[in-house]
Amino acid sequence: MYQKKSMNTPNLFIPGAGKSGTSSLHEYLNQHPDISMSAIKEPHYLSNTGLLENLSEDYLNLFNDNKFRGESSTGYMIFDSFKENVLTHCPEAKFIFVLRNPIDRLVSHYNWKHGGGHEPKTFWDAINDDKNKIPIAGVPDSPMGYRSYVQWGYYYKWLKSFYTYFDSQNIYIITTEQLKDESLKTLNQCFDFLNVERIDLDFTQKHNISKVVTRPKLKSFIQKCRIPFTEYVPYSLKSPLQKFKKVALSNCESTDKKLQFSLSKQGRIEVKNIYLNDVNELKNLTGLSFKEWKDFS
Repeated sequence: MYQKKSMNTPNLFIPGAGKSGTSSLHEYLNQHPDISMSAIKEPHYLSNTGLLENLSEDYLNLFNDNKFRGESSTGYMIFDSFKENVLTHCPEAKFIFVLRNPIDRLVSHYNWKHGGGHEPKTFWDAINDDKNKIPIAGVPDSPMGYRSYVQWGYYYKWLKSFYTYFDSQNIYIITTEQLKDESLKTLNQCFDFLNVERIDLDFTQKHNISKVVTRPKLKSFIQKCRIPFTEYVPYSLKSPLQKFKKVALSNCESTDKKLQFSLSKQGRIEVKNIYLNDVNELKNLTGLSFKEWKDFS
């Protein structure tokens, strides 16, 4: 059955890569008057349910009517169901990928899981145990989403199909390093790609900063404490309780990078060897040098 296209149908996607700055890019793009990014950053709607006959009203309600209506679900980089749904429902969509040096992305992914208390294994045990495990759409393998640490960094492996499904003119790639070191220039190049006006942006707010659990037993206890969400509890009490729980959880965490795992020089070489062929193929696919990734230059 044909579904009349909604004015709120998304036409801009940030499909990844995870732990590469997608949250920051989402918020920066949302500052532009011609761009409205989704109220929920990662709905994962277009990949978790196979080929959709229609887009639900709940999903469409995440977007405001604007020239560009976007969302940023990092699983979209891998899952083919996303591409099939975009071809069916959003055929004029554009894609902006933000890719990070895959060595740093892998370490950040591990620190995110380990620091959140959801990865008990050492770095090397964790990546060796799941290096060949392919993520399955809609089946996250931990409370904080997907592991498959190594697989998410095979950019060529996952991006090549985008160039088969879609016109390369609708695909734009930036790097995390560019977004960090040349923020305004990089964002304005994104605006050029979208054919919207260049603007100044506010870069003062930080987004999705990795944390380390410093008091795991206390955090686990707090997480298990349920706030009584019943019709008998007035919202005036629910809101303060939620805020108190959030503050209590934050007091069990730290953003001190010294507490996070980091690779030795030899360790970086070992991880580089995992990704070297994929990065070389990525350069050939995109025509980009990725010169900011010093390990691969």
